[in-house]
Amino acid sequence: MISVDEISKNDEEYSVNELVDLHFKIDAVLEKLEKLGLGQEIIFEEIEGLKTKSKKISKKDLKLMLIGQLVSFGNGVVDSETAGQILEKLTDVQLSNLII
Repeated sequence: MISVDEISKNDEEYSVNELVDLHFKIDAVLEKLEKLGLGQEIIFEEIEGLKTKSKKISKKDLKLMLIGQLVSFGNGVVDSETAGQILEKLTDVQLSNLII
């Protein structure tokens, strides 16, 4: 389980360098999903949309939005392992360190 403190500790805006890094990470996640055969358009649109949203919202809010998207994808579209890998890749939150 992800700690609320872990998610909310970065309630700040992204710097330009952090945005560039995040966009590269998002592209890598989309490439991985395509290789896994999860190239469903809705998933790509939602994850690609994080690029635009990341310019307008805090790091905490982006993490919470990503978690919500992954939970909704988890409804038979993306397995929990893949969802966890996406979350770790985009947020640098190591889930294995947070699971009790």
